[in-house]
Amino acid sequence: MCKSRYNRAVFEHSLAVPETAFDDWLKTVPPCAAVFALFGHDAQSEPYISKTANLQRRIHRLLAPGSAGAKLLDSKSLHLGGRIARLEYSEVGSRFATQLLLVQATRAFCGDRAKERLRLRTPALLRMAVENAY
Repeated sequence: MCKSRYNRAVFEHSLAVPETAFDDWLKTVPPCAAVFALFGHDAQSEPYISKTANLQRRIHRLLAPGSAGAKLLDSKSLHLGGRIARLEYSEVGSRFATQLLLVQATRAFCGDRAKERLRLRTPALLRMAVENAY
């Protein structure tokens, strides 16, 4: 189980997800590239941490109630509507910044399980070219 293990904020912005007026709240979420975390109502629950090219569209797809949510429930897509209490995010500008923030956030919230969550594996074989002096 992931627990918050950091002293400073990992993400720049934090928004409480409302139970009602979802469409009005969604307009406050920027349509930009970002790394984000979705936190459930239970403080001990594991956050959903991910990256996206368009935060507003991704949050709508994950949390939308009603017809959009019903359509998603029929498919194999992830739907978290009604289970999320808070959204935290940071805008990013490059692929490197995205990966760096994703690793930092996962390490901050999951600690020792970060490698497992990010699916980081040690290479099976490393080849060294010893004959090249440089």
